[in-house]
Order: sequence, then structure tokens, then C-alpha cells
Amino acid sequence: MISDFFTPGSALCVFVATWLTYYAVLCFQEHRLIKRLGGYSPTISGWLPFGIDIVVRSMHMSSKSDPENIKAILATQFSDYGKGENFTRDWQDFLGHGIFATDGEEWARSRQLLRPYFAQTRVRDLDLFEKHVQHLLSFIDGQGKEIDVSELFYGYTLDAATEFLLGRSVGSLGNADSQFAQAFGDVQRIQNARARAGPFQHLVPSKKFWKGLKVMDSFIEPFVQDALNHSPEEVGEKESKSKSGSTWLQSVATFTRDRRVIRDQIVNILLAGRDTTAGTLSFLFKELSAHADAYGKLRQEIVGKIGSQQAPTYEDLKNMPYLQHCISETLRLYPAVPFNMRLALKDTTLPRGGGPDGLSPIGIKKDTPIGYSARLLHLNAAMYPAESPSWPAVSAFSPERWETWTPKPWQYIPFNGGPRICIGQQFALAEIGYTAVRMIQRFDRLEKYWGIEDDLVKSEIVLSPAHGVQVGFFRAAEHIVEVPTIRLLELAACHQYYAHIGGAAGDHQSGVHGRLCNLPAVQNELSTLTGWKVGLDAVPALLLAIYYGSLAGKYGRKPVLLLFSTGLLLNLAWVVLICWLDDRLPIRLVWLSSMFILIGGGQRVGKAMLFTIVSDAVDASDRTRYLSLLSAIPHITTLISPPLSAAFMRISIWLPFEAAIGALAVTYILILAMPESSKLKRSDEPTSTTPVARPTEHPDDDRRPLLPPEPALMADIPPSAFQKTSHWYSEIRHLLRTPGLSFNFTIFFIAPIALVARAFVYQHASESFGWEMSTTTWLRVSQAVGASLVTLFALPLLNTFIHLESLRQAQKFDLAILRGSLLIASVGFAILWQAKANWVLAFALFVCGLSEAIQPANQGLATSLIPRELNARLFTTVAVLETVGKLAGGPIQSTLFSIGRGEGRGSSGVNFLASSGIFLGLLVVALLVRVKR
Repeated sequence: MISDFFTPGSALCVFVATWLTYYAVLCFQEHRLIKRLGGYSPTISGWLPFGIDIVVRSMHMSSKSDPENIKAILATQFSDYGKGENFTRDWQDFLGHGIFATDGEEWARSRQLLRPYFAQTRVRDLDLFEKHVQHLLSFIDGQGKEIDVSELFYGYTLDAATEFLLGRSVGSLGNADSQFAQAFGDVQRIQNARARAGPFQHLVPSKKFWKGLKVMDSFIEPFVQDALNHSPEEVGEKESKSKSGSTWLQSVATFTRDRRVIRDQIVNILLAGRDTTAGTLSFLFKELSAHADAYGKLRQEIVGKIGSQQAPTYEDLKNMPYLQHCISETLRLYPAVPFNMRLALKDTTLPRGGGPDGLSPIGIKKDTPIGYSARLLHLNAAMYPAESPSWPAVSAFSPERWETWTPKPWQYIPFNGGPRICIGQQFALAEIGYTAVRMIQRFDRLEKYWGIEDDLVKSEIVLSPAHGVQVGFFRAAEHIVEVPTIRLLELAACHQYYAHIGGAAGDHQSGVHGRLCNLPAVQNELSTLTGWKVGLDAVPALLLAIYYGSLAGKYGRKPVLLLFSTGLLLNLAWVVLICWLDDRLPIRLVWLSSMFILIGGGQRVGKAMLFTIVSDAVDASDRTRYLSLLSAIPHITTLISPPLSAAFMRISIWLPFEAAIGALAVTYILILAMPESSKLKRSDEPTSTTPVARPTEHPDDDRRPLLPPEPALMADIPPSAFQKTSHWYSEIRHLLRTPGLSFNFTIFFIAPIALVARAFVYQHASESFGWEMSTTTWLRVSQAVGASLVTLFALPLLNTFIHLESLRQAQKFDLAILRGSLLIASVGFAILWQAKANWVLAFALFVCGLSEAIQPANQGLATSLIPRELNARLFTTVAVLETVGKLAGGPIQSTLFSIGRGEGRGSSGVNFLASSGIFLGLLVVALLVRVKR
């Protein structure tokens, strides 16, 4: 009977009618709800399958970048929106229940747990970054070699973040085999794909994901266990007694003993601390490489504020407005998290998007996903003044816009906003600013090697350059005309390049826009020009230094100094001439400037002549004092040259050259006005019978002499022996055979080999130390303070107060200073080898600086062993020996440093031990030397 009324067809009709009625009721209820809440947003029609065209057009919807809507989501209606259960579930394997994956009370507890360690006092302590910055800088040669600086930044920020969190760096920078870094990257990439796949995430291949999670957890677990082994009372006691305090992990462990909670928070902060900062640094240097004028302006601000060596403090970073503008502009164009998603946790509204004009509220049902974009918000032209010659396009990189423009509230949100604003905001800005300052201090030019095809971005979890950032860094010069010379050569190379292709690039008077020269062809030519010029300039001194010393002995010091000044002037004038006539002459003719250095032998010969004049004019009793003061001049010159050069270049590119030529003209006048030092009379003038110090056997002991006895002293050789010598080399041979001088020459050659080890101090510290260490500037200043203390004060004052009445007393004084300095150097390098704390490292460098008296004491002792006419030959010979010693010391110390690096760890400092042994050996030899009556 029933089957007569309910056939399959009629049953289907009833089912469809019932479903349609139910659906209509739901739509009506939804309509009433939305009307009650506010209204509807505009409807968008799509023509392509799956709404692909809607997705593309929605990228430019104003509602996704409306400041009022974002303000409501993040602040005024904060409790209405959250991550949602689906997000927490999808990200749980990776982020667990950390701060970025939870809502409500669970999120509040995480924020309360993490906030204390990001307090202002912690952020101001920048020591953490310095060792990792120095390690980062060690991978940049400063000669313009093309590198992907983005890759370096990701390793650098991971190392800094793990040391901050765990107390020890993972050492991923420069280590392609770092398992943790590889696993962390794999997990992020696959997690992003899984999240985007939504309900199809199980179809995403996840073998590497689970393997990476296992590697991460196994790496983190020992640190978590170690933190839990310390009671809250022990951590609190360490905080109060130690300047460095506890690690972030130990601090968190005082609030919770749940190892899973600790693990989740570590991964969450690592995600934020590594990728966001590395991405921002990458985009900052990418834009600076494309805007050479901005890079130059930024470097001028940095050098003008703190110089080229001093590490910035937190206050210094805040007091560099152009630096802050550059960072803000980078974050405006490339916010670290460009797109974000929230879920409506209840029926709610958004203030904009409804009505015909889009300015009315719209109703949002519970569980509705809402996307918003910080990047679209920042690039919304409606929020900026109209484009004009004084106001660049919103998509253009222009730090200057921040000088006159301040965004309104909720128009600029690189760190989100509201209660969930990034708690590490100040920490990230400090790291970005500090890293940028230290790199820009080191390199005065940044060149762009990436092309238009590389100007793409990718957004996985955070925004990053799609193809890296290929750039080249050029090391800053240390003398007043080095930077202008390089810039002048760049302008000339740029002019010739554009002349060759038929374009125009300005002239020397109006200058060239920096970006016009940021071409591989121009920069490759500049690298060739500067590299060969530096090498060619060094040749004349090595070939002719001893020859000019012989000439100075025969004809006087003034002629050689005049030749030196003439050669230097002609060298400089030739470079300026070729660059000025770059439209007529090939730029590579600047290499011929090295030929002019053959006149006078270059700077090393000039320096040797200055030492010679001091030795001629000053008695042996006071000689070491003045030689010491003369040795301090290079330290002072290095400090004042960079800011002085930068100041001149701000006025004109030609001004440094005009100043240098003017200084040389003044030098000519001074040389002509001064008397010939070789003819001055001294009270201690050596004669043929003047006793001199020589290595010999001590009458009271059985120590063997340093050198075998020789038949005669140099002073015993009659003048005719020199007059009959037809070649300057014969005179130098006689000089080298002078009894006692062999000991001095040994020190002049060996000591520079050992001193090269100081160049490896910073790499040694960054690779081997797992604790905080002081800034590099502090380390360098500690060495400079020691050197200045000895050369400017201690040694001159000691020489003044100790009355040396005879040549023998002066020799004994010099020998005592030399022995003491060798002992100090040996002790200093031994401390460097064993240094296990930052202050010990700084103290060791200070001690090494105190050994700077080796050179003036050895010079004073050597000059007392020979007659005055040989002073010039002595000092030019010393210049060659020291140069060869330094050249040999580089590969020797590099090899020792490499030998000392064990598998999986940093340097053991074996090269410092070797240097300590070298100085100890020289000390033993010095103790065998006696001043003969």
C-alpha cells in the first residue's frame, strides 16, 4: 500500500524538497544574521575553473589591505579572531602548542612565559651579535667577489638565534653539513606545503618532514634536559652574580618544567629569530646594492657617528636616523610575514567592505577564514601622497620618504599589531641594525650582481628573495686617497663603458649616479684595475729599497726624501690625469703610475728615511724614545684617515687629491729647509775605536755565543773598504756581516711572522667560544691601548727618566727593553692560546700591544752598532726584511690555524702557541747577548 505512494522517484523528490527547504532556512537565517551584524561584502563573479581569476583579483581587494579591518582583526575585536583549531592541528607537529599556534589562555601563558627575556635591558646587550658578525665577515673577501649574501644571512641568524636560546651556536654558517640547519629548513618547507594543501595534506610527501623533526628534537633535547637540571634558585643566583646571566632556555625553565612546552617555545622562537631577520637583512642589502647613493649616504652617517672601527651601542643605533629609515623602508616593501590568516571565533563583523561604497560594516559568521596582507597594506597607493618628483612611487625604495612622512596608525604593521604584536620586535631591529652597521663599516662599496630576472620574492612562511641576493663587497680603505682613488677609477671605467656602448653617464664635474655603474662589466674592470695596481705598487719597494738606502748613505738623506716625494707626487698625478682624460686615454694606463714609484722607492723607503733621520740626529741615549714616538704615527694615521677622506669626498671627489698634493708641496718645503742629518754632530758619534755590543760568551757562565767570533767589527773596517766597493750590494753584504746585527736582523724578520697571528684572533674567538665575548672594537681597542701606552708614554718616559750617560748604557737599556718586550709578547700569545673568557681574550691582546716596543728597541740597538753613514742602508734593509716576514707569515699562520681546527669544532689556537714559542725562542737568544765592555 505504502509502496503505491512512495516509489523511488517520489522518495527522491521528497528528499530533494526537504534538503532545499532546510538549505533555504539556513540561508535565510544567515541572511538575517549578516544583516543584523552589518551587511554583505561585494560579490565577485568568476569565469575560470575553481575561481582562479577570483583569487588573482582578490590579491588587490581593498578590504584585505584596509587599515580599519586589520585594526579590528588584530586589536579592537581581538577576541573575535584567532588562529583557530584547524591551524593549531595542522601546525602541531612542527610548532606544537607554542606562541604562534595557539589562542586564548594557552597563547596568553606562552606570551607571559616569553616576554621577560625580551625586556629592554636584554635587547640593549649587543655582545651576542658581535662574534657571529665577525664570523660572517670572514666569509666576505672584500675584493668584489660575487656571493649570495642571503645564504650567509640565514646561517648567521640561525647561529645567533641558537646561541641566544640554547647558550650554544649550531655553527651552520659556512657548514654545509649542519644537520640541524638542513632539517630545520626541510621541516619548514614541507610544513608550508602541508598547510596549503588543506584537507589533501596527507598526499604531500612527508618522509623528510618526519626525519627532520626527529633530527631537530634530538638536537634540542639535551639542552632542555640541561636546563631542567638547574633549579630556579640556581638560575636566579647566576642571574644576580654573572654579567652575562642565564640563557633564554634556562630562564624559561624557571617558569615551567614541562619539557614539551619548552621544546615548542624553542621551535617557535627559532622560526621567528632566524627567517624573519635573515629575510629582512637580505632585502636591505639587495636594495642598497641597487641604490649606491643610499649605501654611500648610510655609510657616511655610520662613519660620521662612530667611525669605521668602533662597534655601535644600542643608543648609537637609535641615533642613526638614516639607518632607521633604511630599515623601515625595507620592512615597508618586504614585511617579514606578508600574508596572514585569522579565523572568526564567533559571529562578528568587520568595519569596512559592505555597502555600495565599501565603507559599511560586513557580517562575519563563526569559522569564516579571514585573510589580510601587510604587504598589500604597505603598497596601497591610496595611503600615500600622490606620486611626484619629490615623492617617489610607493613601490620604490626611498629611505628619504621617512624624513617627511609618518604613517598613520595601522598603515604600517611589519611586526603585526595589537596584543599579538611581535614580542621580539626590538630584538630583531637591534640585530638588523647592528649587523648592517658592522658590515657597512667594513666595506665602503656594495655592488649589484643580480639582474631583473632575480628580482622575485617567494613567500613560504616568511618572505625571502626567490633567487638569493648576488652582490660583491669591497673593503674600505685606510688612507686619505685610497677611497677617492677607487671611486675615481670607477667613474672613469663607467664613462668608458657607456662611451663604448654609445650612451652617456655624466662627467667628472656632475658625477655619475651610483646605479649607472652597478654593472658587472664596469665592476669587473674596476676589480682588475685596483687589484693589479696594488700589486704593481708593491714591486718597486722590494726591488729598490736597499739600493736607495745605499744612495742615502753616499749622498745624504735629503735627496732620497726628495726623490720619494717626487715619485709619490708623479704617481698620484698620473692617476688623476688618466681619470680626467678617460674619454681620450685607455683607463688601464693607470698601471703605468707604478713606474713613478721607482723614483724614490715608495712609502717603505720614505718610512725608512724618517727612521734614519731620527737615528742620525738623536744620541743613542734618547734614540729609542723618538723611534718609539715615530712608530706610533701609523696607528694615529689609520684612525683619522677614513673620516677625513669621507668628509673631503662629500665636498668634491677631487678635494682629497688636492689635499694630498698640497701636503706633498709642504713636504718639499720642509725637506729643503731641514739640514742634512748625516752631517749633524752627535755627542756619541761612533769612531773606529768605539766599543759596541756584540753577542759573546759571558765571563761568568758557560753559555755559548749566539754567533761565532768574527775577525773585526764594522767600525774597524777602514773607510777605504767602502770606497772601493763598486756595487751597493757589496755594502749591504758588509752590513749583514756586522757582528751583533745578525741578531737584530733575525728579530726584524722573525717577529713579523709571529705577529701575523693576531689577524686570526677574531675568527678563533667566533669559532671556538660558546659564550658571550666583547665586541671586536673592544678587542681591537685593547690592543691599540697597549701599543699606544708603550710607544707614546711608557717607553719615552722611561727613556727620559733613566739618564743614559754612555753608549754602553744606552745599548744595555735597549737590550733590556727588547728582552722585556719579547717576554711580554710570548706571555701575551700564550694567554691568547689559553683564553677561555672574553675579558681574558681582551687582556691578552692588551698584553700583546705592550710588546710594540720590540721594533723601536731593536732599531735603537741596531743603530748603536754601526756608524752613522750606514743608518739609511740599515733601515731600508729592515723594511725589506719586515715585508718579506709579513708575506711569509700569512701562509704560515694560515696553515697553523687550519691544523689547529679539529673535526666538528673551532680553532684550538695552535698558531698562538706557535707565536708564543717563536718569541720565547727569540728571548732565549736575546738572553745570550751581552754588551761587551
